[in-house]
Amino acid sequence: MKYNFLLLLAFLAIFFIACEEDDHDECQECHVLCALDDGTTHEHEIGEFCGDDLHDIEANGYTLPSEMTIKGVTYEAGHVFAPNELCCEAHGHEDDHDH
Repeated sequence: MKYNFLLLLAFLAIFFIACEEDDHDECQECHVLCALDDGTTHEHEIGEFCGDDLHDIEANGYTLPSEMTIKGVTYEAGHVFAPNELCCEAHGHEDDHDH
């Protein structure tokens, strides 16, 4: 159990460091990091956020507007993903990877 917890913490640290913090006036695609029952995680796209909305979720986290089930784990409406469970990145034309 300690191993799974340490693995999750390490993944969260890497995930958070890998997320770029760009200019808040542009739009960025955002994802949440969902912890699964088997100790792994899954990155789930929540959409594009711009300006003040982008700044708000990066500072305060993201609140689910409706229930979401990811690989058997249900997150109720109102569940709050903390800022360190979010990743928002600008995707330009030179970006050749898919998140």
